[in-house]
Amino acid sequence: GAALAEELRACGIRLNFSPVVDVDTRPDNPAIGDRSFGSDPDLVGRLGAAVVKGLQGGGIAACAKHFPGHGDTSVDSHFGLPSVGHSRDRLEEVELPPFRACIEAGVALVMTAHVLVPELDEKRPGTLSPEIVGQLLREGLGYGGVVATDDLQMKAVAAHWGPAERAVLAAQAGCDLLEVCSDHDDQAEAMEGLIRAVEAEEVDGGGCRSIELPRSRSGAEPSPPQPTTTPSRSWSSDARGAICDVAFRLVGWAPGDAP
Repeated sequence: GAALAEELRACGIRLNFSPVVDVDTRPDNPAIGDRSFGSDPDLVGRLGAAVVKGLQGGGIAACAKHFPGHGDTSVDSHFGLPSVGHSRDRLEEVELPPFRACIEAGVALVMTAHVLVPELDEKRPGTLSPEIVGQLLREGLGYGGVVATDDLQMKAVAAHWGPAERAVLAAQAGCDLLEVCSDHDDQAEAMEGLIRAVEAEEVDGGGCRSIELPRSRSGAEPSPPQPTTTPSRSWSSDARGAICDVAFRLVGWAPGDAP
């Protein structure tokens, strides 16, 4: 964790969506595999907490994922909706201890899984479930930090709910940071859906938590990255204007609308 923090700080990055603390109890799991620390919940928890402390001691916010556990699934949530059919007792023994360990270590974020857990919620996967995010994570595990979704464009949720609906359901479940990673139209639709939901008082627009970026052990803020070589090209004003024009359009602004 400390080594990762040093490298990330050098690049000006302040948040790492790591560590994966899913317990890899299914060898043929197509989604987790060697991203997991192993099949022993205690080992996964100890190593996950160590990564959290190393990253955040170096000034990088860490994120434990994928809650409440993606380790015992046979379906990759990028392409379908996995289901974990375990009892609450089994979840308490295997899937949840690594998250408890990371929470005790002060992890800045927890990322949800697009995984259906019928024992907890028969209808909605973790990301969209108030029972899993609100009751289990917030109340049961006592987590008060930021909850991030996995990418809301993954088929586990995208095949069943539209962009606006899944964004609103995630916010209602208790998620603070909603990831819509690649499609601009989906991003715009999700944002518009959230705005309408806030206006209709279906979502608390002031209820989202913000990420508290940790300081390094020295207490100093990380310095921005410095160039190590002289740029090989100087851009003309026309080229810079064209690049800005493209950038503005990618985020949905007209070229003159920059704040």
